[in-house]
Amino acid sequence: MLKKCSVVLAAVLITSLLMTGCFGGDSASSSMSTASSTMSGSSSMMDSSLQDSSVMDSSMTDPSDMSGVYDSSLPGGNLPDDSDMTASSGILPGDSDMSGANSVDSGNSEAASAAASASWELTLVNSGHVLPESFTVETRKISGYEKEFDVRAADYLETMMADAKAAGYPLHLVSGYRSVSYQKGLYQRKVQYYLDQGLTQAEAEAQAATWVARPGTSEHNLGLAADIVSGDWYVGHNDLTQDFEETPQFQWLYEHCAEYGFVLRYPKGKEDVTGVVYEPWHYRYVGKKAAAEIMKDGLSLEEYLGL
Repeated sequence: MLKKCSVVLAAVLITSLLMTGCFGGDSASSSMSTASSTMSGSSSMMDSSLQDSSVMDSSMTDPSDMSGVYDSSLPGGNLPDDSDMTASSGILPGDSDMSGANSVDSGNSEAASAAASASWELTLVNSGHVLPESFTVETRKISGYEKEFDVRAADYLETMMADAKAAGYPLHLVSGYRSVSYQKGLYQRKVQYYLDQGLTQAEAEAQAATWVARPGTSEHNLGLAADIVSGDWYVGHNDLTQDFEETPQFQWLYEHCAEYGFVLRYPKGKEDVTGVVYEPWHYRYVGKKAAAEIMKDGLSLEEYLGL
C-alpha cells in the first residue's frame, strides 16, 4: 500500500513539474516575442527619427529659421508670411546669403517681376510687362475732375495738386486712369497720324508706341499714372509737349513730387531703358520710399527694379 501511494505521489509530482515547465516555457517565449517586437518597433522608430533628423539637417538647423528655404510642401508652395518681400531689391526676407539667386541685380527679370508684383505701388507696366486681361483696380474721381485714380493713391495726388496751388503753381490734371479700350483708341489715333505722314503701317505703329502705349501696356491702365501740366497750359497749347519742362510748374513738380510718392516716370535720357520718349508731364505713384530713392538718383522705374 505504501509502495502504491509512493508511485502515485511520484506520478503527480512529475506531472506537475511537466505542466509547470510547459506553461513556463510558453510564457517566457511570449515575453521574449513581445520584447523582440518592442525592440524592433523601437529600432524602427529610431530609424525613422534619424531619417527625419537627416532631412531637417539638410535644409536648416532650426525649423523656425526659414531663411532662403523654399518648400513646395508648405501651403501655397511658398514661405510663410512672405508678404514683406523687398520689391526694390527683389530679395526674400532673410535670403541675403543666396549668392544673388533671387536678386534683380543678377539680371533675373522674372525674379524682379515677381518681387515687384508683391507691391502694388511698384507694379511694372511697359511693352514687356503687359497687364493681364483679368486686371482690375478700384478707382475714384479726383476732386474737381471727372478723371479717376487708384483709390489707394488718390489722396496723395489730390494733396500734391492742392499744395502746388497753395505754393503759387496751379496744376491741371489732364488724365488719370484709362480703360484698356480707351487706350486702344488713343493708340490707333496716333498710328493714323503717322500713316498720314507717309509711314508704313509697321513704321507708324512703332513710332506711335513711343508716344502712346499699346493697350494693356500703359500705366494709365494701371490707375497709378497722371498726366499733369500747368493750370493755364491749354491757353497756348493743344497737346502735351516737352516744353512743359520750361514752366515753373514743372520745376515745382520735379522738386516736390517724391514727397507725395510720385516720380517723373519717363526721364530725359532714359528712352533706351523705358522705351518711351521724355515726358515731363507724366507722373507715377510708387510710394514715398521708392519715390525718394528714384528721384534722388535720377533713375527710371526699370532701373530701380534692376531690370
